[in-house]
Amino acid sequence: IERRAGRSEAAVERLRRAVELDPADARATVALAEILDGQGDVAGALALYEKAAAIDPSAVPAATLRAARDRVALLALPVEYRAIPSSVRVTRAELAAV
Repeated sequence: IERRAGRSEAAVERLRRAVELDPADARATVALAEILDGQGDVAGALALYEKAAAIDPSAVPAATLRAARDRVALLALPVEYRAIPSSVRVTRAELAAV
């Protein structure tokens, strides 16, 4: 309810409490991970996605888990390397024409 109302901090507090009260609740764990992911806490979200997947493998789509792992790995790189995926791509033919 808090999340839909745009009160993400309140939603995080309530979901943390829900996960604390029932650590086997994969659904609440995924919901908390999604909010943290949206707030930019990729490492925290990944830890929760992995925890939820350990509880219930069907709770987290494989693509979501893979994407979170990729983002954490990208953030571990130096800033210069992080810019590479968004840089302009040049083919050998274009280089040869120069």
